[in-house]
Amino acid sequence: FLAPACQVGQDRGERLPGVLLLSWARSLCEAAGRVHAAGWVCGDIKPTNLLLTEEGGIRLIDFELAGPPTDEPAGGMGTAGYCSPQQADAYAGRAFADDIYAIGATLLAMATLTDASLLPDPRRVISIERRRDQDNPVWTVVERCLSPDPVGRFRSAEEIMTALVAPATAGPPGPGGRIAPLEAAAEIGE
Repeated sequence: FLAPACQVGQDRGERLPGVLLLSWARSLCEAAGRVHAAGWVCGDIKPTNLLLTEEGGIRLIDFELAGPPTDEPAGGMGTAGYCSPQQADAYAGRAFADDIYAIGATLLAMATLTDASLLPDPRRVISIERRRDQDNPVWTVVERCLSPDPVGRFRSAEEIMTALVAPATAGPPGPGGRIAPLEAAAEIGE
């Protein structure tokens, strides 16, 4: 499983190298894209449901919440921090946009080596991380994936892969420019 490796890195105060993060992000999107192409929503994308292959790719596991997209109530199931606001609603259906949200939350967890369910304000974390690492397209991608409104998210995993190779379009950094990791940790904890 990918999650224990991320936990070890977090405990040591480490980060994934950017090249590895982008590689895993593309592999995750390829895997989710194959499931979507088959007409299914994964329903529970998160680090503990990812296997790292010997080749260094990502394989999705645990499809008990998977099913075809539907407008019928799908039960409001999913993992806190990784399921979209719509998926958490017991009266909402199931949509590919729910997986896009989960991909964003999973990438956030990978990039910060922190379980997304433990982040009190993911948007604030993204803002801080973007200032630290302005050239990394992951932050723009994660922010769009985590849009509360499904219309604001990418339409497909393929769109995410395209955005991951594009230069970051976040614009200039906020006040103060880049910030150090300890400052970011203090700001997140506020």
